[in-house]
Amino acid sequence: MATANSSSSSLQTTTNFGVQNWQSVYSSSNADLASYDFETLRQSMLNYLKKYNPESYNDFLQQSELMSLVDLIAYMGQAMSYRFDLNARETFITTAQTRNAINSLANLVNYTPSRNLCANGYLKILSISLNENVYDNLGNNLNGISINWNDATNKNWQDQWNTIINAILSSSQTVGNPSNSQTINGIDYSEYGMACASGQFPPYSFSTTIDSTNMNFEIVNPTSVGETYIYEVDPNDSDSTFNILYLNDDLGYSSQNTGYFLYFKQGLLSSQAFSLSSALPNTTLNLTATGVNNTDVWLYQVNSDGTLSQWVQVDSIYNSENNSQNIFSVTNLINDGITLVFGDGVFGDIPQGNFICYTRSSNGLTYRINPSEMSNVTLSLPYNSKTNRSQLLKARASLQYTVGNSATTETLANIKLKAPQNYYTQNRMVNGQDYNYFPFTKYSNILQIKSVNRISSGISRYLDVVDPTGKYSSTNAFCDDGFLYMDDNIITSSFTYANSTDLATIVETNITNMISTSSTLNFILSNYSQFTPSSTILWNMTVNNNTSCSGWIEDSSTDTTLTIYDTAFSDSSTGNASVLVAGAVLTFDAPSGYVFDKNNSLITGSTNNPSTNQKTTIYATIIGTPINDGLGNSTTSNGVNVDGSGAITLNQKVPTGAVLSLIYPYFSPSLPSSILQSLITDISAGDSIALTYYPNLIGTGVSNCWTLTTNPIFPINYSPATYGTDFTVPTDTSDFEANNWLLAIVPSGTNTFTVYQRNNAYYFGSESQTSFYLDTNEKIYDPDDASSISDKIVVLKSNSLTNDVPIEIFSTINEINGTTIDTSRVGVQYNNFNATGFPSNPTFFTTIVGASPAANNDYIFFVTDKTESTTTILSGVVIEDSPSDITDNLYSYANGTIVFCLSNKSFYQISRSGTLASKTILNNTSDTLSYTYYLGRQDLDFQYIHYAADNRRIDPSPSNLIDIYILEQSYATSYQQYITDTTGQISEPTPPTTDTLSNDFYELSNYKMISDELIFNSAQFVPLFGDKADASLQASLVAVPASSTISSGEIASQVITAINDYFTIGNFQFGQTFYWAQLSNYLMNQLGNLISSIHLVPTASNLSYGDLEEITCNPYEIFISCATVQNVTVVSNVNSLNLRIS
Repeated sequence: MATANSSSSSLQTTTNFGVQNWQSVYSSSNADLASYDFETLRQSMLNYLKKYNPESYNDFLQQSELMSLVDLIAYMGQAMSYRFDLNARETFITTAQTRNAINSLANLVNYTPSRNLCANGYLKILSISLNENVYDNLGNNLNGISINWNDATNKNWQDQWNTIINAILSSSQTVGNPSNSQTINGIDYSEYGMACASGQFPPYSFSTTIDSTNMNFEIVNPTSVGETYIYEVDPNDSDSTFNILYLNDDLGYSSQNTGYFLYFKQGLLSSQAFSLSSALPNTTLNLTATGVNNTDVWLYQVNSDGTLSQWVQVDSIYNSENNSQNIFSVTNLINDGITLVFGDGVFGDIPQGNFICYTRSSNGLTYRINPSEMSNVTLSLPYNSKTNRSQLLKARASLQYTVGNSATTETLANIKLKAPQNYYTQNRMVNGQDYNYFPFTKYSNILQIKSVNRISSGISRYLDVVDPTGKYSSTNAFCDDGFLYMDDNIITSSFTYANSTDLATIVETNITNMISTSSTLNFILSNYSQFTPSSTILWNMTVNNNTSCSGWIEDSSTDTTLTIYDTAFSDSSTGNASVLVAGAVLTFDAPSGYVFDKNNSLITGSTNNPSTNQKTTIYATIIGTPINDGLGNSTTSNGVNVDGSGAITLNQKVPTGAVLSLIYPYFSPSLPSSILQSLITDISAGDSIALTYYPNLIGTGVSNCWTLTTNPIFPINYSPATYGTDFTVPTDTSDFEANNWLLAIVPSGTNTFTVYQRNNAYYFGSESQTSFYLDTNEKIYDPDDASSISDKIVVLKSNSLTNDVPIEIFSTINEINGTTIDTSRVGVQYNNFNATGFPSNPTFFTTIVGASPAANNDYIFFVTDKTESTTTILSGVVIEDSPSDITDNLYSYANGTIVFCLSNKSFYQISRSGTLASKTILNNTSDTLSYTYYLGRQDLDFQYIHYAADNRRIDPSPSNLIDIYILEQSYATSYQQYITDTTGQISEPTPPTTDTLSNDFYELSNYKMISDELIFNSAQFVPLFGDKADASLQASLVAVPASSTISSGEIASQVITAINDYFTIGNFQFGQTFYWAQLSNYLMNQLGNLISSIHLVPTASNLSYGDLEEITCNPYEIFISCATVQNVTVVSNVNSLNLRIS
């Protein structure tokens, strides 16, 4: 956000107009011009009398008459000085304090302070019915029948819906023939005019409860005629139709932005009639209405024949660009009242006659309307039927997205800040400063703003307009510097709970989310044993559709249909447990001499060297429980059901004849209620806990694969780094082993626990040839196959692979010590996993890297510069088995060579100087460079495919793309409520979408240059320190009290209060770096009497003391604290243990 430098102007005003500086205005050798308060004035007068009239005045006792007069004059002088000082300050906007003075000074620079902004948005009509006889194409009478939008149970819903819509429209319109149509933000808006019943014109009122407050709303008449946005038709428009909007985003009838919509506003419309009998220049008139919002004021003159002539509202009467002379402006009164201001006959006509003014009064609150708060609103809309009779349309409508465009009246502080900025912009946006100033001054519900010119002028008209960053354009790049690696480090986090409710929220939300990640599934599929059938098993397909197929399995040697409990699928480790259960991933191979084509059909081909679009393996997941143990429900029990479908259903097509070769374990990411309750009980008791997963238990008929062990062989100071990170695959539930846990929860303090989570995360990157862009909030729709699509990387078969291997991009990676996105790397997972939820190629990592990467020393290495917060891939590292091998070969290495030792997993650097050679171990605490290793492969040929949403279109005519990042007041308020909530009842608010922001700030398009294209983006908060922050940004605030008499609770409370003040909205700008040194200095200044020192200690296991001294963020992000008193630790003194200094 652009901010005015008010400190220098305040200093200048104080210097020029402060009472202590009167001597700069007056000069006299006989006057003490430094005296202005009672005591100095009194003393100055006494000094004057003693110096110039010593003989006439010599009685200076307090009881004398003279002293009474001196005191009286001094008192009057003080009062006059104070008043003169206040009056002088009220003449400058930076020092003025009263609303009238500030408003007047703002008006001098043609700035009209904003009144309240009313919430407005669109309600999607979900069902309609009417009370007249109309018939669909099948002859069904629809009188009184409710027709639902996109009703899957009514195949004739669309014809019936259109029949009702046609019945209510004016005679000149039918469905498909709107009165006006326009594309706004990639969505087609069509206007259909309902014939209003006589005397029953819009708006139509309804009420609902928002945030525990009952509010009045009105359905208003919308249009986009003459503009590029939707606005309300004048309430006394002569056209007797009411527009219903039909929106179409080309994503199908089920899309939130496809269907019929009603435009609503909060507040109630009222009118006031008045008469101006005399033609006086510069007439002003105060209206009686209060709470008038900032947009809805209409003025009409009543003509002698009863018709109305509209007067046009302008920002300023003088120098108005409006061609009409019937103009007026509006100034504000207290409580959002308004004054109508008219012209002098030169600038605007002088009003005379009868007038009527319409205004809408809104509640003046800041709030967000969630879809759940405006759902199933019932409306009755009167219309004039084709037979010219008054009828009633009943509609049920719901909000489809969060509305957060309301705002309170502009504060005095904002007026003082915005008025000079608005004057600078001269009511237009040309340069970069204009784009950062003007939107902020135009809308009072913008708290902060940042505008960035993404693409500049100079692009050739003969080239397609493409955004090279990938944000607004799809990209397809081929590179040869790719690298893929696996991070199997144990994730460490911690939590502190205050009470039982807090603990229940942590268990049911945080811990449940931990085991629901794709990295946990990766760990299960990579580490748990796969099952190989004991005989050759063939698949027989009976039914196939776009999303699944069904069939049965048979023994190839006997042609016998097998049950899922056949000995070929029984896991001996768990008795007669079957591995063919819902959720299990099956590997099917093509038989010898055959391959699978792109449609998963068997064709002849070479299994050793398949052609493009051919493959030798299909991975399919079992959906649902096999019917009758895989035999089907027919009397023959041959694997076929009575309806012809197969007994076993798979998530994709697998052709008849495919060979079942391998079965991956089933994974259930949900914890049953009994486990959740046990977790709450055991954590409350202070026990250490191990959660272990036994996938094959499900085959025994047990519905729960999770077991919980309390107080296993974990000491109170348990740490995987100390006690080993090896994993033992669990088999027997009666025999708990120390390292067969998937999630370990260990007490580390009072009501504080450390959580250790096993995971396998896969990452892909490019050394230098391309950057990756991913918007995790944006879902891309593919209209060709009616599915969502994700960005992907295809590792090409030119890397000595049998086939191209596609993998899906699903997450971004932050740079070290911050939230700035590292565009050189992304998180990857199984192809199409986002769309299907099933792992389509669970072996993609070993397929690319190698079957046994650890045994083959398939490592890649990274070096991190702690001072620059950058991580880059490291080439030329030499791998040796042991330190002794390094010593033996010491003179064979070049100077500066980095050597990785397999036995102790340490890095060494070789130093050569003449005939001397030595090795130095790296990764010391004081080193600025940190070296890491992962299993993986580099120098990969790959294709990067990025999809941009269709609604992110670039207008080919402008040549400047202006990204405007906006922090809306309602979103900021909701987010603050979320981070301060300790009950777990408030969910994280969703940032406003691009479409929502475009609708909220549509008027900005009238002030931009014709060569510019505005693209609206919401600000995003980055929470720090607390449990709601990213794990890498969570920290403990370790404070040392200044006195032993101060309670720990009081210190923690005061620290959190001061931190919240430091992170107040507006203190941090977009993309501003956080420095702990600044915050710690602030805390010591504020709390120096309570604490003697305070330290920031990261809680993540891969971070140490000092790693969060500097935190960066992306240009569209703003830091905010989510720390609570549970994140403050009060200690008597600091040491290496509580500061986590190794």
